[in-house]
Amino acid sequence: MKNSLMIKNLLFTAALSLLASCATIAGVDEPYYGKRSAVTDSRFPYDKYSEGKPTADLRLQGGIYLWRVGNFWSVRVAKKLDRVRPLSVFGPVIAGTVSVDNGITSGLKVQSKSPLSDVRLRRNEVIFKFEMRDDMGSDIEGFDFKVDPKGLDYCVTFDIQVDGVSRPGSVHLGSFMHNPDEVPVTICLRSTR
Repeated sequence: MKNSLMIKNLLFTAALSLLASCATIAGVDEPYYGKRSAVTDSRFPYDKYSEGKPTADLRLQGGIYLWRVGNFWSVRVAKKLDRVRPLSVFGPVIAGTVSVDNGITSGLKVQSKSPLSDVRLRRNEVIFKFEMRDDMGSDIEGFDFKVDPKGLDYCVTFDIQVDGVSRPGSVHLGSFMHNPDEVPVTICLRSTR
């Protein structure tokens, strides 16, 4: 009886210390105090994924590529290199907006735009439409812009649709070409002045 009680006590102590060590490793949720910033409001840390230009040829996968270097941002739309069938006269239309919260958009530069495509800066957002057809334009089109932050942090929201539908699998972020979970995607970060 004594051995049985001692074994139960030992097992209980071992289980309790295992539970305590798991809580220490996992950590405890921090209580929320004070005001949230744009950086902490981000649903997923896409700021880390958005850094750096992709090193691979954008035409290998095709799609929409977003990246930044500091406060300079780039958007590229690429036709897939080995398309099974040619893009029709009415190719996919990639359209959307890029809006900035707590910053000013400046220095818009359009890169290789076909006559059917359109990129405009209105107030504090870039509005764009790219028609990806085989008979017009280059394989890669896009634009660059700079964000001049108004404070310590800012957010950039990319609301992009392919033929009127959100397709997160077609969007690639940063040098590692990470796909976001959903579109529109908002990237919040500290400014790099």
